[in-house]
Amino acid sequence: FRLLRLCRIARLSKALLAMPELLVLFKGMSVAMRAVVSTMFLVGLFVYAFAIIFRNLASGTALEEAYFQTIPKAMGWLLLTSVCPDVANIINGDFAGAGFHLAL
Repeated sequence: FRLLRLCRIARLSKALLAMPELLVLFKGMSVAMRAVVSTMFLVGLFVYAFAIIFRNLASGTALEEAYFQTIPKAMGWLLLTSVCPDVANIINGDFAGAGFHLAL
């Protein structure tokens, strides 16, 4: 199986050398991927920080029972309501027990 993988990589490298446009596209996509991953990391970090803050501020209130019971639930609610606020109530209401993948 290792030999087959090596052959696949060799064919890909030959194709990239034969068509430099593909190499330019591949390099551009790798630079863009790095920017997207770093942005997603920062968004996750901000959501995590605000989930901790809101969890502590809402302790002992009705908000804690509704949205901020745990840090992962708070992160999910913050991310969902910030990314797609129009359907957040539908996803939280209709698909709450079924799992997030069914809402997609």
